[in-house]
Amino acid sequence: MKDVGRQIIVADDMNYVIIAMKALFETVFLLDTDVVTYVRDGQEVLDLARENLKRPREGDHRPITLMILDFNMPMLNGLEVIDLIKELYWSAGEKQPPFFMMHTSNQEKAFRDRCLSLGVGEFAEKPVKEEKLAQILLKGGFIKKYEPMRAIAAQNEGIQPI
Repeated sequence: MKDVGRQIIVADDMNYVIIAMKALFETVFLLDTDVVTYVRDGQEVLDLARENLKRPREGDHRPITLMILDFNMPMLNGLEVIDLIKELYWSAGEKQPPFFMMHTSNQEKAFRDRCLSLGVGEFAEKPVKEEKLAQILLKGGFIKKYEPMRAIAAQNEGIQPI
């Protein structure tokens, strides 16, 4: 079967986060065959996952492999989403749910421990830094290489990066 890429979901109710993530994925991180979907609440994440699991595993199907979730979202918070997604995947016979990254301003140890116990693989403090997101994406195998945005901008202008 031809590799048609993956689907990545970014969920955050803050417009500036969606705009920043979109800029990073469109200019720095996105592979040609991947699709990034941006949503603003936890219920939308759950609906997308449910719909994705209903699609046949052939043709142009793009499995959801990464979910970047805010904790404080309308409808369902990030941890509620993770719990429901895992239940949804297991009830559909999927062996592995997507990789979960929590994107939040809450960096307290008790919160991190709770997230880890529920299956969060990585954390990024808001606002996420390009280098931190690149490190997470590289570590998880979501991207193969990373070139900082400032280097890309310099190449486009014919300027040598610092």
